[in-house]
Amino acid sequence: GWSGAGHHGSETSKRDAKRPREQERGKRLSREGRERASFLRQYLGIEVGVRRSVAQIGEQLPAHDRKNGRTGELVSKIASSFVAEGLAEVAPGPRGGAGWSLTKKGKALIDRADGAESFEASRGGRNP
Repeated sequence: GWSGAGHHGSETSKRDAKRPREQERGKRLSREGRERASFLRQYLGIEVGVRRSVAQIGEQLPAHDRKNGRTGELVSKIASSFVAEGLAEVAPGPRGGAGWSLTKKGKALIDRADGAESFEASRGGRNP
């Protein structure tokens, strides 16, 4: 029964190779996706369309990034990468200052990242 066993082995390995990719497409986010989502939440919050200014986002940067006086540059770089992915959009302030806000797509990413941890808990309304 050697050929039978060999055949069986190839079947299971084929199935296993397919499985992770289907999960990835479903609820599960990759590690990059989850990191992206937590940055997004940290810098832009979780409310769609709520504007964050350069200064507000800058306050969320690690201390060593804030000290070197290039906060605005860094914030712009971070924010424009979100914008490029459609996770955020440019939201100029009342006096034309730079700012950004979360898009529905960005919110969906955050929701998926939360859901990946525990989908039920996020539906149970943890928010105050």
